Amino acid sequence: MDRDETVTLNEVVWDPSVTQFPLQPEKGLVYTSNRGGYSLKFPSGNISYAVSSVRENFGQASLYCSYVINVIKYADKENLEISPAIRIYECEAKGGVPSLGEKMLVKQGAGRIFVIQINDPAWISFSNEVVFSSVSGE
Repeated sequence: MDRDETVTLNEVVWDPSVTQFPLQPEKGLVYTSNRGGYSLKFPSGNISYAVSSVRENFGQASLYCSYVINVIKYADKENLEISPAIRIYECEAKGGVPSLGEKMLVKQGAGRIFVIQINDPAWISFSNEVVFSSVSGE
């Protein structure tokens, strides 16, 4: 990855009584988009993820999301498609990024908008630490 250039556009606060998924940034995984242009670094290697096409706008006409990355802890990989801990959407926004609610973390990086839908409150810390970067040649 070139450089970290992720900007978080909103904050998602977690209940301190909820134990967070353990982070291991030194053992994190890197996903590079096969469409080019960006990579993302997950703050743990103890995960399973899968990418698929999607058509989502969260009820916002100015937002269009075309790809989603489902993420879950590795031990639960059989549930990846039906109940991921988080979903990371690759999106385009026209006229600014809309507010999407308290369980939606919005980040901007590598010239794109990413919406992280947090389905499990134990994954808020993980979601906050995901970093998007431009790849060489873009």
